[in-house]
Amino acid sequence: SLAMVLSRSQSFVWHVMLVPRYVWSVCSWIFFSTMAWMWWVSNRRRSRQVPPITDSTLLKSASELAKMIRSGQISSVEVVNRFISRIEEVNPHIQAVVYRRYNEARASAQQVDRVLAEGLGESEEYSAERRPLLGVPFTVKESFQLTGMPNSAGLVARKSICSSESSPCVSHLIDAGAIPLAGTNVSELCMWFETSNRVYGRTCNPYDTSRIVGGSSEGRRLLWQQE
Repeated sequence: SLAMVLSRSQSFVWHVMLVPRYVWSVCSWIFFSTMAWMWWVSNRRRSRQVPPITDSTLLKSASELAKMIRSGQISSVEVVNRFISRIEEVNPHIQAVVYRRYNEARASAQQVDRVLAEGLGESEEYSAERRPLLGVPFTVKESFQLTGMPNSAGLVARKSICSSESSPCVSHLIDAGAIPLAGTNVSELCMWFETSNRVYGRTCNPYDTSRIVGGSSEGRRLLWQQE
């Protein structure tokens, strides 16, 4: 009958109208599934774990290193060079260090070694009481001021700012004989839970470099992960 023909025609038209929706749904599923797979493959390829520390010197405390340097068991230059080697070994993978002052650190270490070689380690100026960290290198969180070094705290508006003086805590370490070696990454203005900003980029997890780390001092800590 005419009614039956019209009913079937309407049903056919309705199903035809649904075809684009079916096609869109299928295409969307294929697209997003492909993107998810590509992201997984890409991150899986980049993922790696940084090599563990094999140099036992890097695992010693600051006070132990200071005693070893004073006693002549190891030179300050050697200690500085070993820490530099570790930084250069892992930093390409985790991006923890954002500025370096290797030449200045080596020069300071050479001065320490000359002082000790001349027997001035017991003098008032270089005594263990006054310089308990003599010759020991340390890294500085970028948000802390160090004379002549960047001090943006990860904020783009402060990108070009360099410190004209050192902050009190950094000055105290230097006065104690320690040697600033490099600056480490921070979260933007030290406010967030991951060490990432638009000035230096993201610091990666040393156990899985496809993942992030916490904040805001992870750049400093990650360099010396033991395993």
